[in-house]
Amino acid sequence: MSAPVNTSKVEPMHQARLLDSCCAQLETELARQARVLELCKEQGRAARARDIDALDRATRALTALAQDGIRAEGERLAMTARLGAAFGISAAEFRMSALIARAPEPWRARLVRTQAALKDTLTSTRRLVDANGRHLRDGMRSAERILAEVFGAAPQVEAYDADGQRPSRDGAPAVLNVAG
Repeated sequence: MSAPVNTSKVEPMHQARLLDSCCAQLETELARQARVLELCKEQGRAARARDIDALDRATRALTALAQDGIRAEGERLAMTARLGAAFGISAAEFRMSALIARAPEPWRARLVRTQAALKDTLTSTRRLVDANGRHLRDGMRSAERILAEVFGAAPQVEAYDADGQRPSRDGAPAVLNVAG
């Protein structure tokens, strides 16, 4: 006959393993987001230098990171469900702050540091993407003005709304209809 299992020791060990996995997953995401930020910087430099090849390389690398992030989403959702069950946080109420409030040290401090670093990285990336977008839009407007001066105004084409079904009546039409 085997000795009874002390469940009071199993639960904290289970929580510790989950928190280790969560921190590792968040740190992996932080590294991915730091790489996204660097690639956005490369995109901006390439756009300002009008280096189409460098812009294309950075965009392709960003696309690969985005796909990697999408694949990681399933793992994140599974981790969130396991953490919620282990720490008594419902799926609707699950937030990093709720987990941090329940996590013991040293995981609490590690989660706080990683959360802050992710927030800073994402905020920096958002600002840079906005600045890059403004620069690219300004460049497109300049190119359109030059083309209009050289070749005359382009003929109006019928544009379709975002779902590609009906001709657009607003200022942000899709270029193609559903037939292509």
